[in-house]
Amino acid sequence: MEGVSTLLKVYADYVILVRRGSVDQRQEFRVRQRSHSRYVTPYGTMEISIQTTRLAITRAEDNSQVTGIHIEYELEIDGQWQSTNKLAVLIQGDKKNGH
Repeated sequence: MEGVSTLLKVYADYVILVRRGSVDQRQEFRVRQRSHSRYVTPYGTMEISIQTTRLAITRAEDNSQVTGIHIEYELEIDGQWQSTNKLAVLIQGDKKNGH
C-alpha cells in the first residue's frame, strides 16, 4: 500500500496493527475477542470488526526477540462478514551486521 506505513506492536498475548498515511487504522488482535476500528481512506471511512481466532507469537530461544507472528481472524466491514484471513510475519535480523 503505497504511502502507508504499518507498525505492529507485539505484546505478551496480543498484537496491535497501526497504519498511517493515505490510510489510517488501529486494530487489536486478541484471541477470542472482537475488536472494532475505523479504516479511514481518501474515499471514505469503513467500520471494521475482527474476531481473532488464532494468535501465535514466536520468540528466540532466549526469549529476547520476537521472531514471528501468525494471526488468523474473521473480518466484517460495516457489519457484513467479508472473509477469513491469515497474517504471517517472519522477523529476521540483519545477517551482515550479526543482528
